[in-house]
Amino acid sequence: MKISIVIPVYNTPIQDIERCLNSIFSQTYDNWEAIIVDDGSSKNIALYLDSWTIKDKRFKVYHNINEGVSLARNYGIAMCTGTYISFCDADDKLRPYFFEQAVAFIQNYDLDMIIGSVCLIENGIHKEYRCSLNNNIPYIFGTSDKPIELLLDYMVSTHCKKTNSELGIIWTGRVISKICKADIIKKYRFQSDLWLHEDNLFSFDLISGCNRIGVVENIWYDVISNSYSATHQSVSINTVCQEIKFAHLFINKKGINEALDNAINIRVLLTIMNIFHYLLVDELVKERVVVINKVLNDNYIMSAINKCNFKGYVGFSAKIEFFKYIINCKLPINIKKRILNFILVTWSRLKG
Repeated sequence: MKISIVIPVYNTPIQDIERCLNSIFSQTYDNWEAIIVDDGSSKNIALYLDSWTIKDKRFKVYHNINEGVSLARNYGIAMCTGTYISFCDADDKLRPYFFEQAVAFIQNYDLDMIIGSVCLIENGIHKEYRCSLNNNIPYIFGTSDKPIELLLDYMVSTHCKKTNSELGIIWTGRVISKICKADIIKKYRFQSDLWLHEDNLFSFDLISGCNRIGVVENIWYDVISNSYSATHQSVSINTVCQEIKFAHLFINKKGINEALDNAINIRVLLTIMNIFHYLLVDELVKERVVVINKVLNDNYIMSAINKCNFKGYVGFSAKIEFFKYIINCKLPINIKKRILNFILVTWSRLKG
């Protein structure tokens, strides 16, 4: 069983690329290929990537013009020749036993996809996110009592229900620490004009297309926090626009599976809360009123938020429910704007 792993690279520091590629080279499972997509990096990085094809022919490098991570991943998918596909960011690394353990689970339990746990490393501090509470036993979705929809519900709403409470803290929306059948992955593509949460939309489609998925507690992937990754870039009005676009694209998923429509409504609410948290940043204070107007006057978003139902979910904070109440309450829009602006100012003070 051959595994293809796709690694998009755009001017990642060479020492980080080396750490990433060494973690693939050191896998205890030998039948793999690394599809490295150079998304228009500088010449010295391009040459460094080429040096890995000399070190081991299982590394394959493709040099493209800079078009963004989504198109780089899409190109990588097209180049894969393995029966299963995985993804890795160039500034992260794999645990050496990832492929070996994943293949064993896939073969023993006849899985379309296997999802493992991750470890976040930030300033030398390791924080583990175990996505299953079943010790060394896969938590299987795609059975009569655990349909795929339960996993999707968790992925979309980011909160557990009693019916899927055996899940731990799982980064289901990310494409990392997963291996999936190539013939399923090749049916889908990353949204090319989205650079924020693009993997969430892709993962939704991917998980929806699987019949049988395993989730395990094994940590297979180290996320290395750094100052230059896309998730750590300074917040701008473009970030806010990407969040709003993401909310619209997720709302478009409604109706595909009615059992998930409420989870999508909840995710839209959480996305709008993300936007309001962005507005705490000093650089966006002037845009507060504009953004609040944009959200409150967006019928597509407001309709989804109005239909949120938290019943059956575990762990929603009072702040989230209060935010939904303010958005939904029957007040003149100018009063809502004043209240929401007050909330933002209060959060800003608490943050300081």
